[in-house]
Amino acid sequence: MLLFIRHGETDFNHKGLWMGCTDIELNERGRQQALNAAKALSEKSIDVIFTSPLKRAYITAQTIAHQQLHKPPIIILNDLRERGFGILEGTPRDKPLNDDFDNIEGVEKKDTLIKRLTTVLSSIEKDAHKNILIVSHGGVFHCLTHEMGYRSNPSSEGTQISNCEPVELFKK
Repeated sequence: MLLFIRHGETDFNHKGLWMGCTDIELNERGRQQALNAAKALSEKSIDVIFTSPLKRAYITAQTIAHQQLHKPPIIILNDLRERGFGILEGTPRDKPLNDDFDNIEGVEKKDTLIKRLTTVLSSIEKDAHKNILIVSHGGVFHCLTHEMGYRSNPSSEGTQISNCEPVELFKK
């Protein structure tokens, strides 16, 4: 089983700001979301947790691991980090950008993001006989489900996944 969960809420999420690779801590609501998700996932036996190195994901991963009966190892994978959003990071997300990020200064190119996620997912999926949890980011989830042929169950609406919403990933 391959589970995916987006990190808990941060102040940037709450304020509607682009976050990208800016390393933001969970806020109080985010810590509670992580704890609620951990309790919900405590009935599933997770063998290993792969996480982004960014604090918001890593802290979410630690919270989930702590609630597991058999404490799974947490493996930090740099390639699970959020897409870099360059000059957009820290600015309001209220401007429509029609998903054409490749022409904005400092934004990680879509092809680069797909390449690193393809590499890391092929490595993770070698453990397909295990119950795996990936703790990562909304941009990573969007790329997996809209660019790389994964689907989720339950299916997340549109292009978003809520903070600390666990979903199972399947290859289409």
